[in-house]
Amino acid sequence: MNLHPIRLDEMFALTRQALRRVTGRGRVPVKEQRVPGVRPGCVTRRPDFDLIENEQLVTVSFHVPGAVAGNTLVVWDEALHTLGVRVELAGASAATGDWYAEVVLPSTVDGSRLKATLSGDTLLVKAPQRDTPALTGLPLFVALGEAISVQPTA
Repeated sequence: MNLHPIRLDEMFALTRQALRRVTGRGRVPVKEQRVPGVRPGCVTRRPDFDLIENEQLVTVSFHVPGAVAGNTLVVWDEALHTLGVRVELAGASAATGDWYAEVVLPSTVDGSRLKATLSGDTLLVKAPQRDTPALTGLPLFVALGEAISVQPTA
């Protein structure tokens, strides 16, 4: 039998991967495709979720007991500007049904940069806002092809 030495950092990385599979923690890939809909013939529940939006980011937090990276599908549908989440439960958990939600996000979200992570029963999806030029706050008028800046009156 050939034994190969393993570096300590490699051992820790393998341990982290194994723990993520067991505990349901870690990144979940986001696929760019049409929202899948519910699984045919399956009971489906809509998870509770919170949506928080600010100038840089839209964050959606789903409460999905039983979710692990292997049974969780996160989809971005660019045509509908919709985030789809489906958690396919098996075994005893399947009797209560899968989790499924579709959430329409603001048109300012950059769907190509979505990130999803699982931590316990929480699926967190972060959607950065598209970069837009900063507004100056000054109105701009165009008259006879010339741009004229108007200063606000005090």
